[in-house]
Amino acid sequence: MDPPLTPQGEHQCIALKEAFADRKIDFVIASPMRRTLQTAHLGFGGKTSKIIVLPELREFGEGPGSTSMGTANIKSWANKNGIPVDFQTLYKGWEADIQDKDGYPPSPQRARFVLKALWKLAVKATAEPGENKGKWYGVDVAGKLKREADMEIVVVAHGAFLSTFPGNHGKPFLRVNWVFG
Repeated sequence: MDPPLTPQGEHQCIALKEAFADRKIDFVIASPMRRTLQTAHLGFGGKTSKIIVLPELREFGEGPGSTSMGTANIKSWANKNGIPVDFQTLYKGWEADIQDKDGYPPSPQRARFVLKALWKLAVKATAEPGENKGKWYGVDVAGKLKREADMEIVVVAHGAFLSTFPGNHGKPFLRVNWVFG
């Protein structure tokens, strides 16, 4: 259930950290699964104060790599491993595998949701502090940024899910991918 990164995955995080060494990262958003939180921490640790989880980024299915360890356990694990994570975005039932009639998660719909959510993050992060509009799924992001044009948001998710993003045309993602854009 919810396996950790393999030694190969940990090694790939070194390359990830080197590739992003000179980039200013404003937010790191990750799936609330162990290996994505490890990737976010090892690859981008120190770039932001906390990793923000977004449950819609998680893997779905019946395999051990797709089964969450649950809210209490993932919080405890992150704390024990010194991984700074903001879990405010988790909601009751996020761990459940919500699948469509064919037995697969509605990934294209989730991908569209995630893209809209990231846009909302950019808007709310540039809001004036103290405004009621500065909360993003419970996380206070108001006034975190003074600009919107060159905001850098890193998303750490799972290849099967990322392949459903609009414009990707179902191309598989390899174990480590990054796009500068």
